[in-house]
Amino acid sequence: MNDPKDPIGGLLRSYYQSIQRDAPVSLSAAVERSLRNAPAEGAGLTPRRLFGPVLGFAAVAAVAFAIVALVLGGLTPGPTARPTEAGGLTAPASASPTTSPTQTIVPSSGCSIVPSAGQGCGPTAGETPGETTEPSPPSPTPTYPVTSGTLIRLGDMNPALTGPAVFLNNATILVAGGLVTGGNRVRTRTDKAEIFVEGGANSHTFQPTGPMTQPRYLHTLTLLGDGRVLVVGGADMSDGSGNLASAEIYDPSTGKFTATGSMSVGRAEHIATLIPGAAGDKVLVAGGYGGGTLPLASAELYDVTSGTFSPTGSMTTPRQRQTATLLDSGLVLITGGIDDYSHVLASAELYDPKTGIFRATGSMTTPREWHTATLLGDGRVLVTGGIGADQSTPLASAEIYDPVTGKFTPTGSMKVARSQHTAAWVQGSLIQGVAVVGGDPGNSLEVFDPTTGTFRYFQNLLGPTSAAATMGGDRLVLTGQPAQMYCSWPAAFSPCQ
Repeated sequence: MNDPKDPIGGLLRSYYQSIQRDAPVSLSAAVERSLRNAPAEGAGLTPRRLFGPVLGFAAVAAVAFAIVALVLGGLTPGPTARPTEAGGLTAPASASPTTSPTQTIVPSSGCSIVPSAGQGCGPTAGETPGETTEPSPPSPTPTYPVTSGTLIRLGDMNPALTGPAVFLNNATILVAGGLVTGGNRVRTRTDKAEIFVEGGANSHTFQPTGPMTQPRYLHTLTLLGDGRVLVVGGADMSDGSGNLASAEIYDPSTGKFTATGSMSVGRAEHIATLIPGAAGDKVLVAGGYGGGTLPLASAELYDVTSGTFSPTGSMTTPRQRQTATLLDSGLVLITGGIDDYSHVLASAELYDPKTGIFRATGSMTTPREWHTATLLGDGRVLVTGGIGADQSTPLASAEIYDPVTGKFTPTGSMKVARSQHTAAWVQGSLIQGVAVVGGDPGNSLEVFDPTTGTFRYFQNLLGPTSAAATMGGDRLVLTGQPAQMYCSWPAAFSPCQ
């Protein structure tokens, strides 16, 4: 009860009793309860009556607040505690992570060798050196740590060819032609070819196979439906004849190259794309530069059955160093390159095999030459790197072409700018995506994840690479010195061994 002769002391006693009896209440609630129980004539407050209680107020208040602190001490700042049915308190449903000024940042398992915005080995936005945050729970999706996958040395090639490579249907990688470096350090064109056979007696080395009918570089290799390989064009200036119109076929069953029909014009830095068809397979050969220095707009078709070339429609723009990608619709997407004014192109076009006509489609967001274009599993096309409009600077940017809308949109950038590189789809237990390999100056490999639109894996290579060919979807054979195999599986379960 409140004492009318000592109202302040009574107020504090009421507050103290409420603390002992019930859950902690606020001081304002105690005041309200005290005033509600006080008699109306409690106005008998005089200075003399108040003098003693006021002197003791500090000591009593200190005791009261100490008791409140003991009761509330188990609660941390954050969400309000929820009362239980028994009248007690429960802890908040969630609490914010705490920080300590004496610890350092610890990279997560997905830390990349080369840091990028919001992802890397250093502090991200909102963090400062000398702080640490509680680790995030494991992600249900792959995080592509640097240790994912296996890189195997396949030994030296002899000679070290710089020509294109292709995976054959009999588990064999073929690399043919290009430039070789002689004992006097002079790089010359070559007719040499080598193969890598998976599971053979010398499965970790390249072995020589039959030579091409003539030296070539800046030519194309195209795997045909019957397992043979079509070799088209290229440059051979050794006899002053300019670029090559000739073509030849490699038969893996014999290990030999034999001549086939010739094109109407010599080409180098062109494209060659297999177009399967019910009436017989064709290979589209388009653009490149001819005997002079100007890019070509013309195109022709190689008939696999007859072994001959015939003209088809011309591209809307002369191009060399462009890309060609067969879409799920049967159309062929042509992107970028340089034109006959040496301008780096952002434009793109589509070839329709049914009509033999090229038509324009949406342009890339960035002009590119020496870039790559890779078909994704959902039918879109990933375009990476290359040389930009200044004709000298490699690009790290990437973009995606959507055949439904006919438009290109930017996506995540590579960790390393590169041109004259290669790209291929890989699919293993930890990594599924497009592996972008080597190039100038990138002596490294990274993988694009289509589900996130980012390059989430990075690994330095054992040495420079010239070309890459996919084996079975989960392995890449990289030509160069040394030759290497990248397997998109962890080492402990690697099918590469």
